[in-house]
Amino acid sequence: MKRKKILKSLLYLVIFGFFAKILSVIAKVITTRAVGVEGMSIFSLTSPIMLLLYTLGQIGLPNTISKLIASNYEKRYKIIISSFIIGTFLNIILFVITNLSAPFIANVLLKNKNTLKTIYALSYLTPLVCLSGILKGYCFGVNKINISSVSQIIEELGRIIFLLLSYNFITLLNPINASCYAILGLIVAEISQILTLVVGNHLTIDTNANLFIKSFKNKENYDFKLILNTSLPITLNRLITSFTYFLEPIIFTFIMTNKNISSNDIAIQYGLLESYAMPILFLPGFFAGAFSTFLLPNMAKLISLNKLKKARNLLVILTFSSLIIGLISASICYLFPEILLDLLYKNSAAKEYVKLLAFPFIIYYIEAPLNSAMFALNLEKKSLLITIISCILRVISLFIFIPKFDVIGVALSTLVEVIIIVILNLFFIIKFFRNN
Repeated sequence: MKRKKILKSLLYLVIFGFFAKILSVIAKVITTRAVGVEGMSIFSLTSPIMLLLYTLGQIGLPNTISKLIASNYEKRYKIIISSFIIGTFLNIILFVITNLSAPFIANVLLKNKNTLKTIYALSYLTPLVCLSGILKGYCFGVNKINISSVSQIIEELGRIIFLLLSYNFITLLNPINASCYAILGLIVAEISQILTLVVGNHLTIDTNANLFIKSFKNKENYDFKLILNTSLPITLNRLITSFTYFLEPIIFTFIMTNKNISSNDIAIQYGLLESYAMPILFLPGFFAGAFSTFLLPNMAKLISLNKLKKARNLLVILTFSSLIIGLISASICYLFPEILLDLLYKNSAAKEYVKLLAFPFIIYYIEAPLNSAMFALNLEKKSLLITIISCILRVISLFIFIPKFDVIGVALSTLVEVIIIVILNLFFIIKFFRNN
């Protein structure tokens, strides 16, 4: 019976994740067509900043909450309340810093003043992402997978409805303002998801959300050390990765400027890779994401019960399944890049990028489950070391590959990073199970 429940939870994640991904692609297509190539180029240049803000704003709370509640169900109120307080305090500080530093980031680091408004818009998105992450972490921890899964659908539907209602208006905007509307679409999506999670949890948390709210008044439910001991290693890990990604367009712009390439051409090249080619390559990535999201709390629970063989088998099954899906995806991308790009974006300029990178990026589908396994096995420090090594090699690769291969050098450096992570993760995971 327990196995059926586990399979049912995983099935929820995959099926709803599949529909959410389809809706996400539709939203992405509408955004890309409405905003245009120049607007999406501005959006792409600020994407690394968005990822960095997500990492800082969430401070690893979703995974921390999921893992801690799965292992310590009786402390669920203490975990969620402490996480909410930490997240609120952090995002207030982050909002102020982002708004103050936006001109410096746009004019000095990115050397593109057109990105300024979009960076300001990102400061309003980050707190919402943190709140939805906390609520989703709680759902996974208490095994309310269905609520989180439904919220993904509502999130994308909210974004699509907003984009369709404002489509004609967005097409009339200049690229700078159009890029801001792409961020506004994400804000609407997050609000839709938060409302769904709040309503869903109100109906399921001990059948009485008032009990949960009253718990805030009891200071005994504040345990910041418990949260930070787990979340900080996760955050440092992601922060280093996000910071490296943040440096990526800066390094790319610096090198390409020295090659006498105009800022407009630089933005378009980067935009084609990040907004057209990469989304196609990672289209079925929701499978890897669903598997890793499911793996973390369930594997952590098995480890806490000392059921190591079951934990190992779960990891092998999910990793292998993710790899098979990646192989199928790569084959389709390699054979039909132009058709896929025309179908989704009515723009096949990135077809050579997709074809060239299709098979090398299969390894991406192994990375996500292995990363979750490292945290489930309490190998956070080892994971942090791996991240530092892989990110240093990625930055070095950028300086080696970009002068020779232009924007393809960016993709190749990402590939180097993923390969290093996968190899080292496998080494430490195999070592853990052998020693235990």
